Amino acid sequence: MIAGTPQLMRRLVGCTAVVLVAALLVPVTSSTPAAAGIDDTFVVLLQGNQTDAGFEAAANAEAGLVAITSLGGLVTSDLSNQIGGLVVKAGLVDASGLVGLVEEAGLVGLVDEAGLVTQAGLVGDTGLVESLGLVDETGLVDTDGLVGLVGLVGLVEQSGLVGLVEQSGLVNDEGLVEDQGLVGLVGLVEDAGLVGLVGLVGLVDDQGLVSFEDALLATGLVAGVGKDFQWKAYDNYSALVAGGDLVVNRYEAEGNGGADSGADPLADQQWGMSMLHTEEAHLTQAGSQAVAVGILDTGIDGTHIDFISDESLTSNVDCARGRDSVHFGPGIGAVPNPCIDNNYHGTHVAGIVAARANNHGVVGVAPNVSLVPIKVCDAEGYCYFSSVVDGITYAGDIELNVINMSFFVDDDAWQDSTEFKCKSDSHQNAFRKAIERAIKYARGQGVTPIAALGNSATDLNEDRKCDVVPAETKGVIGVSAIGPDSELSSYSNWGEGDADVAAPGGNGTTGDPTSTILSTFPGNTWAAIQGTSMATPHVAGVAALIISEFGDATADGGIELKPKDVEKILRKSAIDNGDSASFGDGRADALGAVTYSK
Repeated sequence: MIAGTPQLMRRLVGCTAVVLVAALLVPVTSSTPAAAGIDDTFVVLLQGNQTDAGFEAAANAEAGLVAITSLGGLVTSDLSNQIGGLVVKAGLVDASGLVGLVEEAGLVGLVDEAGLVTQAGLVGDTGLVESLGLVDETGLVDTDGLVGLVGLVGLVEQSGLVGLVEQSGLVNDEGLVEDQGLVGLVGLVEDAGLVGLVGLVGLVDDQGLVSFEDALLATGLVAGVGKDFQWKAYDNYSALVAGGDLVVNRYEAEGNGGADSGADPLADQQWGMSMLHTEEAHLTQAGSQAVAVGILDTGIDGTHIDFISDESLTSNVDCARGRDSVHFGPGIGAVPNPCIDNNYHGTHVAGIVAARANNHGVVGVAPNVSLVPIKVCDAEGYCYFSSVVDGITYAGDIELNVINMSFFVDDDAWQDSTEFKCKSDSHQNAFRKAIERAIKYARGQGVTPIAALGNSATDLNEDRKCDVVPAETKGVIGVSAIGPDSELSSYSNWGEGDADVAAPGGNGTTGDPTSTILSTFPGNTWAAIQGTSMATPHVAGVAALIISEFGDATADGGIELKPKDVEKILRKSAIDNGDSASFGDGRADALGAVTYSK
């Protein structure tokens, strides 16, 4: 998240060009979520218990899976073993505008556009039952005293399995189900008073249409259903360049230091690294290649010169283990290759964590560790609910050491987005639950999750029912941002119990490296921007150093240290800034972390 004004929608702030800095950023318009395609994608949570090792499904979880497919849903990402979550594309139930209700015995089929049941020839074009003689020309049922409605849509079958049945007390004279809490003007009622598909419960609205979400929730077989949403977290890099809003000045290596100098030519402009005492820390520990930090963002430019070793000529960006999680969401303009950042944000964050000490550009907090790009935000800068859930879960699957999450995922109505996820909203609550499960799973696999607290200049402790996700999710280290004088940045969120540690994020004019954060940009460029997005990777880098120094070697050549131990060292080695609500346990300190002793 790039900081600017304390508004709910982020803006880039105007600035002036600075020597050796590769960007001139000017204000852009407010972000708005795109509408296309979102209504068709859902994250469905099965009932059961999330454990550190994975998800223990309830007895009816399999029935929930059957319900999804029976309602026409297509599972595009199956995370049921890890977090009991499924990314699902909705089927015919709402995508076509038809009511796809089928009674278990096969007596009733699909309802057509006129609201008439057409399967098995039971209802004709006039809406009258053509077999069994149950309905006469007036539309009234004349058999066995069962009363229908004029212009009846539906069937009254003699067994009472299907239909609008007044006699049983399930339907009143307006055709509304008044028992069991089910409402629908046009419904197919089983003997249990349930409307649905393959014996499951569905809801029919006043137009005779049923939504995929409502039909699935009404089954009682799932723990939550969240409609996918997106938030434009970052502006499009190519569009900014093409429009003249982003001016790139490339730094040329010739004549600016050599292999024997041991200095990266832009390092002296990295005040954040000086504040964290990284140069001194590197004398003890500069990070192990066996430690892997996942960058959940817009991807990383894996060919950037600042990630390439002068000695081995190899990049520390591990493209082979990278992942395009945007694929599981709607995705606008996404490039599937996670080692191509056609935005800019992920590359900037990655450089703060682990730009190489290679005589080019800048130096990261942990320059020798490996970076794994996990793309959860697309080329247009949109981040997605389904993509984030998939990305965090994937980080657990491959047992990364640390994940950096410099974002929150937004939602809700057009031009009415908010960073806070509230328990009272069913979609937001489903997102909260999905992230909680994913974080618990990832931590159980040895992942230390670190996230930005957000840029709304808000006390997060004021409303405990609405949280910034994932930063306030249990098990996540939340990071606030500070400026060059260790002051809380003007845009940074804070909160007692919410801010765990603080780190340099910038507190000045975007583009000015004396007050904002200089790091890598795509295409062998560098830029200075600011935000809690920039504070978070400083902390992720310190965490990577802690694991490199104190972790244990694994049989497969990796290094492991339990997340609770990483957090303990990180917080206890922090430099106390005096205000726990703003800074948590204090400013992260790389030197203190790698020299920590009990």
